[in-house]
Amino acid sequence: MADPLSNLCAVYTVLETRALCTQLGDTARLRLQCDEAVRLLESAEPHHNLFSPAEFATLQQSISTMSDRLDDACHLSTDPQEGPSITVVTHSSTGKCGRPKKDINQTFRQEALTLRGPSEWKIDEKRRQNSKSLLPHL
Repeated sequence: MADPLSNLCAVYTVLETRALCTQLGDTARLRLQCDEAVRLLESAEPHHNLFSPAEFATLQQSISTMSDRLDDACHLSTDPQEGPSITVVTHSSTGKCGRPKKDINQTFRQEALTLRGPSEWKIDEKRRQNSKSLLPHL
């Protein structure tokens, strides 16, 4: 059987390397690394007697710091925002009960549709129009 202390050290080294290579703002991968860090600490706890008290405290502190930094990195981006955010949808009150009206910026919508190309939306729109013509008029 392999030495548990050596295995834990090897796992920590791999985890540290992966965490350092994960891009800022990549929430899914950063959270995965954070979960791995927590699992590493949980795996080390039954073997705490293999560490000196100071070493185990350092491991706990290192994992805690790594977890905090990974969590912080989820909210950061390597690309700074160049200007103000564009407003795609605005809400306007109709003065009636219910949900407010949502107005979509038509310039943004048109640009998005040109970038999207042929889509299921166009096919679904044709199907919807055809199904209306097939319905008997009541």
